[in-house]
Amino acid sequence: MVSYATDSVMGTTHVENQDGFLVVDEPDYILLFIFDGVSRSLNPKKGVDTAIDYISKNHRAFVSKDSFDLKALMYEVQQCILHSNWEDALTTYCAACILKKDTNTIIVSNLGDSRVYLLGSKDALPVTNDDTLYPGSNILTKCLGIERIDRDDFRVQKIQREKKRILLCTDGFYSFMEEERTYFINVLNLHEISEIKNLIKEKLEGKNIDDATYIIAFYK
Repeated sequence: MVSYATDSVMGTTHVENQDGFLVVDEPDYILLFIFDGVSRSLNPKKGVDTAIDYISKNHRAFVSKDSFDLKALMYEVQQCILHSNWEDALTTYCAACILKKDTNTIIVSNLGDSRVYLLGSKDALPVTNDDTLYPGSNILTKCLGIERIDRDDFRVQKIQREKKRILLCTDGFYSFMEEERTYFINVLNLHEISEIKNLIKEKLEGKNIDDATYIIAFYK
């Protein structure tokens, strides 16, 4: 059985939360998505909402026997944003697909600086690469909604879970997590979803400058 906790805490400098998340729990697979609207763009929240709406309505079209075409799905999300009526609707994303027939293998993808981590009892290992000008930069080189992105830019990889938990999050979350790594790893390894959410919100609320959004999935 896969359990998941998710939340989004608005940043103290924002009047609107520009992040978004989506969990799709189907009989054969679970899809997890994190979106972070690019605040320097004109319509960041519209990009996030357009992506979530497209995936919610169309994800079943990308299922085949014992597989899920995450790359094709995210490419079509990109096309949907580009052909929408919203100008400059930019958003980063990270995504994970868990096939219930093989819960040890996870399909992951990202664009921008939202990340997927594998969590152990004492470590948090990022398994995605940031699309930034240089490591630690806040200047994005790729994200959803940029016209020059093509199909090959949508990286997809299969990773082995190895009994670890999986964390998807925006930069507003992991930048805070990296500062208090031990605290967050301990909390993210708790068993009760309500306790995880309450302790994270208690730590973040009123202190995170940027919107902080996460999904953690684990097996009970």
